[in-house]
Amino acid sequence: MNNIEAVVFDMDGLMFDTEKLWIDSVKRTNEECGYNVPIEVAMECIGKRADYVDQKFIEVMGANFDPTEFRRLNRIFMDEDVNNNGLRIKKGLVELITFL
Repeated sequence: MNNIEAVVFDMDGLMFDTEKLWIDSVKRTNEECGYNVPIEVAMECIGKRADYVDQKFIEVMGANFDPTEFRRLNRIFMDEDVNNNGLRIKKGLVELITFL
């Protein structure tokens, strides 16, 4: 392992716990803004592109659902969470970086 010259990380979901951030903010958007997006659907959308998420939400919630507005509100709650609590790192990240 002494020959490692570079390491590439995908930060979103690997280094930082953005999956929990996303699910928590979907729950909050549902509760505070009157949406009813199923958490199972939100979990299925983890790591997917916005156009996939939009289409999935419309498919599940109906043609009148506005995914752009949902994502806008959701983003506000995610930003607020990060501003108040910091961006949570995944378990073992510090040890891995120290090792590298």
